[in-house]
Amino acid sequence: SSAASDVYKRQLLLFSGIITKTCKEAFTGIFTSPFGNEQASNFFLYSGKRINGMGDYLSCKNTKESYYLLGGVLSSFLFLRVGLCIPKECSIDVMYSNRAAFAAFLSKMLGFPVPDQAVFFMDVKKENETFGAQGVGSTIFWIITFTLLFVIVIAGVFE
Repeated sequence: SSAASDVYKRQLLLFSGIITKTCKEAFTGIFTSPFGNEQASNFFLYSGKRINGMGDYLSCKNTKESYYLLGGVLSSFLFLRVGLCIPKECSIDVMYSNRAAFAAFLSKMLGFPVPDQAVFFMDVKKENETFGAQGVGSTIFWIITFTLLFVIVIAGVFE
């Protein structure tokens, strides 16, 4: 259909700057033969459907063929993000190498210029693992601190 063809053309323009051939092939496959294609299903089902839509991280993470990352814009006047369930061939480095095309796509979508430098991608799995490793000590520290504060306040009330 014409609408499907337009979507395909827009997505190819968005990802035409991707360096890695396998990543480009994976995205081309998503938009040329979406039916029966696991990566296409994952992309459409588990990616965010609108600006600030996070999609379904857990479902994307549990697939073999896909990789979840957060893409967005962070500038002095704008913060937008969207969850993307992309083909596993597309690493975060590949996405960064193509951020000018992503910025151009967002500029067309939003109706105002988005500078390349404002575009970011984040590996959510890596960030969660990092936070989890650092978060345990921090959590224990805050529990002890608030418990001591609570004891001091209660002791002061009953003096």
